[in-house]
Amino acid sequence: TIVDSGTTDTYLPASITKKFKEHFHQFTGDIQFTLETIHLTAQQLKKLPDIVFVLEGVADGENVEVVMSWSDYTDSVGTDEYVFRIYLFESSGAVLGANFMNGYNIVFDADGQRLGFVPSDCKYEEFDSNRPGGDDVKDECDQKVAFTECSASCARNETAYVSVGVQDFEDPCNPEEMPESRSCSQNCSYFKEVRGDPRCPDKPWEDCNTNCTMTRQVVPPGEP
Repeated sequence: TIVDSGTTDTYLPASITKKFKEHFHQFTGDIQFTLETIHLTAQQLKKLPDIVFVLEGVADGENVEVVMSWSDYTDSVGTDEYVFRIYLFESSGAVLGANFMNGYNIVFDADGQRLGFVPSDCKYEEFDSNRPGGDDVKDECDQKVAFTECSASCARNETAYVSVGVQDFEDPCNPEEMPESRSCSQNCSYFKEVRGDPRCPDKPWEDCNTNCTMTRQVVPPGEP
């Protein structure tokens, strides 16, 4: 099993597919877990379960539970249209990607060959890398900040493309000033967001070159 911040989504062993889908349907009542785009109403979204990953602990012998919220594995791709970002086709082991890490501070102890997890209440929009102090402190009014998400969405049936949208920015010190709209983009493969070079998100990890080490296969073999 690999915990990889460079992989956007989470990939689980194909061997658990039957049990996973059975339990998912049991918890939701009428929703089938699928790799295809699925129509979900607001009421159905409320039924989606959080998924608890139980990891074997090494420090005190106690297991560690990491909770993946339903919103971390469910992406909106249109009006009432969604895709699940957990894939069940790894030949062995699992790849726990960035959506698995949401909501946690994670310590990678390379020397000790172990990981540490602790819940985080960090909000990226409040982060300022220049906050430590001294001459490095920046005036909050020096630059505009985003107050809306990028409107770019992955909604085309194409293997690799860049979706372009807009994002609104405002002056935090002058809220009466008209917001400024700026262009933004998202790398896509079919209806999924990907990282890295958008030209090779459909290639297996080992086939990617140095320009796409941040991407991973996002379409099961044999599917369009």
